[in-house]
Amino acid sequence: MNGFDVCKKLKLLPGFKDTPVILLTVKTEISDIVKGFQIGVVDYVTKPFNPIELMARVGTQLELKSSRDLLRQMALTDGLTKLYNHGYIHERLAQEISRSRREKQPVSVIMFDLDHFKNINDTYGHKIGDEILVMIASLIKELLRKEDVAGRYGGEEFLIILPNTDGQGAVIVANKIKTKIQNHTFPQKGLSVTISGGVCSFEGEDANNLIMKADQLLYQAKEKGRNRIEADC
Repeated sequence: MNGFDVCKKLKLLPGFKDTPVILLTVKTEISDIVKGFQIGVVDYVTKPFNPIELMARVGTQLELKSSRDLLRQMALTDGLTKLYNHGYIHERLAQEISRSRREKQPVSVIMFDLDHFKNINDTYGHKIGDEILVMIASLIKELLRKEDVAGRYGGEEFLIILPNTDGQGAVIVANKIKTKIQNHTFPQKGLSVTISGGVCSFEGEDANNLIMKADQLLYQAKEKGRNRIEADC
């Protein structure tokens, strides 16, 4: 296997798709150099080579990779909570629905928001309100699996995608989150936080309609007194 073949195979592996590849070779023809760039090589060093120059080029590519990874992460995540942002969570749900159709596996969503969050902001200030949102995000992460996807949908509203999880399983997760948040001791004296949520599973609709269904169930939870989970399963 030559260097070109190695690079092609690396780019097919999920864990190496974005890994920078520097080709160290005796080939100096322009056609070979162009071929290397076409298959994903980021730099080209010909033999014989200077080790100091090679290490400098490696260092440059690592710095560039780090910067690209940071920008990509910033584009996908919410700046405050570090959960996924509204745009990505929509895109990811569409992907999970497509996979659910293809593999005949369930996928469920949980949508919830913080009860009376405006009162919290008014009483404790927006800075404390932001700190609470960050803490809520941390509590959510503690209860989710690696394959689950949590996002800040907007304001104090959160959306969680649960692949390979039916409605009953999603209700269990939602209630665990509700209980964990309700029982959490916040630093602010006298502060307690509860959530209301809606849970539903994919039944053939698209991402927008699935989210709309979860949002309607969330609204029902608020109508029935808050601090509860409503589900259609």
